[in-house]
Amino acid sequence: MTAPSSPPTISVIIATHERPQLLRRALDSLVAQERSDFEIVVVDDASRDDTPQRLETWARDEPRLRWLRNADNLGPAGSRNRAIDAARGRYVAILDDDDVCRPERLRLQAAILDADPSIGLVAAPVRWVDAAGQPFRIFSGALAQGRFPGDPADAFRLLYLDSNKIPTTAVMLRTAVLEPLRAAGEEIFDPRLRVGEDWLLFLRLFSRGVRSAAISTPLVDMLRDASHASLMGSRRRAFSDQRRVLDAIRADLAARDDRRFDGLHRRALGRQLAREARFWTGWKGLALAHRALVVAPGDPFVREAARWMRGRALGKLRPGRSRSDSETSS
Repeated sequence: MTAPSSPPTISVIIATHERPQLLRRALDSLVAQERSDFEIVVVDDASRDDTPQRLETWARDEPRLRWLRNADNLGPAGSRNRAIDAARGRYVAILDDDDVCRPERLRLQAAILDADPSIGLVAAPVRWVDAAGQPFRIFSGALAQGRFPGDPADAFRLLYLDSNKIPTTAVMLRTAVLEPLRAAGEEIFDPRLRVGEDWLLFLRLFSRGVRSAAISTPLVDMLRDASHASLMGSRRRAFSDQRRVLDAIRADLAARDDRRFDGLHRRALGRQLAREARFWTGWKGLALAHRALVVAPGDPFVREAARWMRGRALGKLRPGRSRSDSETSS
């Protein structure tokens, strides 16, 4: 398909793999946007079903849609990188293939970037919906409650210590903020990671001084069902990737001789180990909680997690209290 001659303001990128029915819903939500100066760049990640044929048909009917096909399966990170390379807009909006945008999404986020050139990233919460489309939670609380810091150093500390609070499927970026990463020969999304590649990107941007703005209203309905869980992979792999994110950031800061966050890594690692401990039973959970205490003995979150693990192991938790009651994922 021949691309339009004038570049669009916004490039919406979607990575997809063998989910054409869900992808169709995502595309329909974009066609219904209140702002129209955008293109849609879809990367089909080596689907073996009829996704390519459907995309070809849809592109004939929607001139703003361009699509590429990976010869080999690259995963979400590699596919997003390819989509960003093909994007022509000065803003890049990310959307997952199983999610649905509210009509005002692009208008609200682009308006912030239009009005303030110092803002490089606009985040918004999402509504988690089940397979029937029923909402059951808003993520993240930091965004929805207006608690997400605009200062990049504060945003870095929040994400480094407490894991990712930004749903990637509802992010819009100024394309220019990605150029320093490209100039350094770095991938935008680390393709070695199946979990946490978005977390790593946001940490890298904030550590480099990229300012953000937050919209407190959910702008995307994010599907959270069995298919999403399978894409997350095993819990063991997820934890391994999350630790790799922390190590990658420590190495990145050291390589740039950035000492603003010296001493933060031990707390971040301790909290990561404490979060992992809550998902395991028996000796494994206790061992992780103990290790977290050794790594970051003065951190309140780590100390509370260790106390909670000991209480559970000894059967002293009050009746009816579940593991999720004491988690602080939002």
